[in-house]
Amino acid sequence: MMPASSNQLPNTYLRQFFRFLGSSPELLRGTAETPLSLAQLGGSNSFEDYCQFFRNARDQFNQASIGLTLGRVNQLANMHGPVSTVLYQSSDLADSLGLLQRFTPLRLPVIRIRRVEDEENIGLEVNFRESAGDIHPSVTETLLLSITNVITVISQDYVHPSRIELDYERPLYADRYRETFNVAAIRFSCPRIRVYINRTDALYRTDTDTDTQLRAIAIERCEELLRGALDSQSVGDRVKQVFADNPGHLWTLKDVAHHLNMSGRTLQRRLAVENTCYQQLHNAWLMRETHQLLKEKNLSIESIALLLGYSDVSTFRQACRRWYGCAPVDYRTRLRAYTG
Repeated sequence: MMPASSNQLPNTYLRQFFRFLGSSPELLRGTAETPLSLAQLGGSNSFEDYCQFFRNARDQFNQASIGLTLGRVNQLANMHGPVSTVLYQSSDLADSLGLLQRFTPLRLPVIRIRRVEDEENIGLEVNFRESAGDIHPSVTETLLLSITNVITVISQDYVHPSRIELDYERPLYADRYRETFNVAAIRFSCPRIRVYINRTDALYRTDTDTDTQLRAIAIERCEELLRGALDSQSVGDRVKQVFADNPGHLWTLKDVAHHLNMSGRTLQRRLAVENTCYQQLHNAWLMRETHQLLKEKNLSIESIALLLGYSDVSTFRQACRRWYGCAPVDYRTRLRAYTG
């Protein structure tokens, strides 16, 4: 079952990484784990612990591409449990990607996934709920290798990603990406992390017969676990989940409260207990989305306003002045100057 906090991850992955790299105690320096405690089955670790582990591994082995190394270990498709069963028993790849999107919080609550598409492709967009800081590329590499492995395993190595977009600069070892991910095209310095497959490939069906009864049982079990996980989330996390699941809509407190089956006053009161408020959460979300969209050179200010749900671009400009102290076009100029 998913840990109550979206910051917590099952320590299964950390245990696998630790053993694969030789079980050196130095790999756990600065984390809440020791070799003895990590040997105990069950439990969870914070996302910060995972990031620190990646840093330790990178430094100990002097390997900037440590994420590609660990990505070979962390293969979601090779794990057991209801989520894997659901993925294997899907009717086609598009169905599998949709179920992966829905049930990822059971495995990796620190990320959210949503479906994206263009004229030729469909895909998944990955967003981290917590910042990985300097180790972000390595963490992203490991995660994406798990996702692309799901695609290749389910399709019996017939389908591979058509394009991968990454939100960080091209690393020195970028030449390894095309072969490692077996992808036709890869782009760096994009506003989002995305994995695409061709629309025709998305309808690929394997020769394996789908066990509809097993599939139904596994889906119901996943839904049950997901309901339990959502019930244990903080109210603030549930509000942010509403924003994440409905991009392009400007939610009001009343609308969100209704969506969460509570009154506006109850929502305000419960958020106050968590030392936050609705407006603070909403502004933080809009600021984050604006920051990401302004990185996209081909999007006009008017287009960004519409993508965020603003019907009036002047209202969006006023919001940017409150958040950043300048107009959106000026903030975009700052971003470009900072990123080069």
